[in-house]
This record gives sequence, structure tokens and C-alpha cells, in this order.
Amino acid sequence: MHLFTDKRDYYFICLRFAEDPKYEIDKSRLSVADYLSVLYHSGRSLSLEEATDILFEMVHDMCEHGFTIYDLGHTDLSSGMINLMSIQTLNHAKIYLYKMDLFSAVGPFEEWVNKVQQDIYNCPETQALYKIQSCYGKEEWAIKIARKYCYLALDDKYKQPSDTSMIELLTSEEWEMLLSPEVSHEIPSRIKKALTPFDLSCLEEMTQNNPAITKLIDSLELEPDDNTVPF
Repeated sequence: MHLFTDKRDYYFICLRFAEDPKYEIDKSRLSVADYLSVLYHSGRSLSLEEATDILFEMVHDMCEHGFTIYDLGHTDLSSGMINLMSIQTLNHAKIYLYKMDLFSAVGPFEEWVNKVQQDIYNCPETQALYKIQSCYGKEEWAIKIARKYCYLALDDKYKQPSDTSMIELLTSEEWEMLLSPEVSHEIPSRIKKALTPFDLSCLEEMTQNNPAITKLIDSLELEPDDNTVPF
């Protein structure tokens, strides 16, 4: 059997055999979405307690190991704030639990998410993020803010002594940098260091440091369009 269940193949083997009540599913070899998919398609049940634990353990994993903008579904990041339920893994789990009629687990979880969402919206870090004029780097800050406040809101039963990356995140000096009064006037240096040529702030810096750039813009009568570099 082990020759047929290497890596991703294990998921498909489970789909074939899980309808047999005697077949034991090795949960550790499946992603959360695949595990819930196997349970749903094989007609197996899930306790309210396990369903609740799955959702909050996913949040813990998201906080501890982080996520990227590619893990988000269609969401508007222009405000600099993450919509937690747009995180695809959480959304997929919620859909399967709905299909399994585990509303008693999903309902309280969504209430928890809404509360955390309000905490994120009202926190000083998000308010400071709104003041940053450039959109560059906002996604990274928004993800860190989401991880911080989700972790703080988690019940202690879902936190682990080995959460070293979260300890580093919560005590990071970057928060002081974000909350500094100067942040509303210019982009912090650690964000600004990787500006692209299409960022208006990059143009402003070039014209200050290179008079030839200013002369070129004046001679060609170029003007920035839609907050982008005109060439």
C-alpha cells in the first residue's frame, strides 16, 4: 500500500477507501482542505470540538508560519488591511464544514473573525498604515498586523511554547518604526529600499539626486500621470 500512497497520491487513495468505516485515515499526511474533502465525500462525520479545533489550529499555523498575498483570494489591499476570510485555506475549510452541516463550529468562528477584524481595523498599526502615502510595502505590513492580532486573540489552548517566530514578531522593533510620527510624511527606510522605477517616490528621489533627470523632464515637458513615473 505504501507504494501507492506517496505524497499527493495518498489523498486519492483515501477518496477510494474512506467509505469503508474500517479504513483508518492518517490525518497527518493530508492538508486540512484534503482531510475535510475526504470526510465530506466519504460521508464521515466530524465532532463539533474537532471542527472548532481545526479552524483555530489553521489560524495558529497562519500566524506562526505566515502567509503571502498569493494565499489570498480576490481582495482589495489598497486600504492596507487584510480580509481574514479571503485567506483561501480558511475559506475552503469553512465551505467544507458548511457542507457537513457543522454550523455550530463555523458560526462562532466567524464571530471571532469579525471581532479580530475590528481589532485590526482599530489598532494603531493599521491607522498608521493608512497614513503612508505610497502603496509599496503595505501588503507586507498588513499581513504582519493580521498575524499579530490574530495570535493575540487566540485562546491559550491553541498557542504553543515553541511559537518562537510569533514571539519575535510581537516584540519586533518594526512596530516602533511604523508608529513613529514621521511615517505619515515619508516611507520608512526599510520599506523604501526596494522601490520600483514605477513608484512616484522613486522619481522624486531621482530628481533630488540627479539634476539631469529634472532637466530631461523639463525639456520633454513630461508630467507624472496617475502617480507613476512619466518615462
